[in-house]
Amino acid sequence: EEFCSKLAERKYDLKYKALMNPSTFGKKQEKAFALLAKSGCNVVGMGMQSADDDMLNFLDRKSDTPERLINAITHANKNEILTFVSFIVGFPNESDTIPQQIIDLARKAQPVLIDCYPLVTLKGTKLDDMLESGDAKLPHSFNERKNRAIKIKRSFYSSPVGFFRLFKWLLLNN
Repeated sequence: EEFCSKLAERKYDLKYKALMNPSTFGKKQEKAFALLAKSGCNVVGMGMQSADDDMLNFLDRKSDTPERLINAITHANKNEILTFVSFIVGFPNESDTIPQQIIDLARKAQPVLIDCYPLVTLKGTKLDDMLESGDAKLPHSFNERKNRAIKIKRSFYSSPVGFFRLFKWLLLNN
């Protein structure tokens, strides 16, 4: 609040992007997005990772619920902030319904942009240790994870509603 307020007071002609999780501002989302917009923030990227509650629990992201994502995007959209949501596919124990769950959530939440990445593990992380020890197993090869990510993006961007939302934002803000 202090940062945005002081930035807005200085009346800089500044545009910037903020990265966050759907739960970043908790119950203060409405106020936070208004302050972000007033201070010059015109793009917000949110890392959602998954649309599935069980997967979010597995990732220790219990507070990043689909409902919080929808709420955050609603407040960002009201303040004319471009919203960008990132998802990841290919986690251990991921069901075959995950791609459709992501598509459904993205359509319901109505961000302007989405991206979807195939899971890539980093050495030394908790997930990498679980895979190395056999406590977890990846359900698909990297190429299959990549193809699932591409399918999700194509589905989102081929929707007339999604295309219109992006075109409208570009017309109004570019």
